[in-house]
Amino acid sequence: MAAMATPSIGAPARPSKTGSRVIADACKTALSRRRGLVGLVRGD
Repeated sequence: MAAMATPSIGAPARPSKTGSRVIADACKTALSRRRGLVGLVRGD
């Protein structure tokens, strides 16, 4: 998911407000999910 979102972030064309919001949402969920996985691995 994150790998697919990376090229669109680096694209020169400016996305619409809704598009950037969707990308930001996807990044947030990916980050929180990753944080949760790291917490599980560390046993926090």
